[in-house]
Amino acid sequence: MHELGHLVLIFNESISKDLQEQMCHYFASAMLLVDEVLVSYIGKDRTSLSLKELVYLKETYGISIQAIIYRVKNVGLIDDSTKRKWLDVYNSWHDNKKDFGAYEKSVEAPKRFENLIAKAIAEKRISREKAVELTDIPLDQLDEIYNNKMLEIQ
Repeated sequence: MHELGHLVLIFNESISKDLQEQMCHYFASAMLLVDEVLVSYIGKDRTSLSLKELVYLKETYGISIQAIIYRVKNVGLIDDSTKRKWLDVYNSWHDNKKDFGAYEKSVEAPKRFENLIAKAIAEKRISREKAVELTDIPLDQLDEIYNNKMLEIQ
């Protein structure tokens, strides 16, 4: 999609190459993860977002977590300050040798329950103990599976 942006977008000669790259990133992320889908998935009244939820979006739509963070800001769910904080936090989690999640377009499996649990944990609507009860996952594995990493929405 990014490369398609280079082909279909017409840039004025005065626009720098860096800005053209940013605009192609914006184009690609908007095409892959449309506003309505993102708002529907995340919701408008969130206080935090889990890494698990970001990984789900990445695996489903084939868009990087950093690009998802930019999309969340672009659709107005967070402000620029929160976006910068999220990117800093994400970069502190990220190990250069490993990324979170992978896009595999042929893999289709029901994940709604898993996503609802991740959202409920992120929003502190259920305790970790309740999540264990609902998922039948041992407490020591729960944090690993649901990543226990949150991005706060200001």
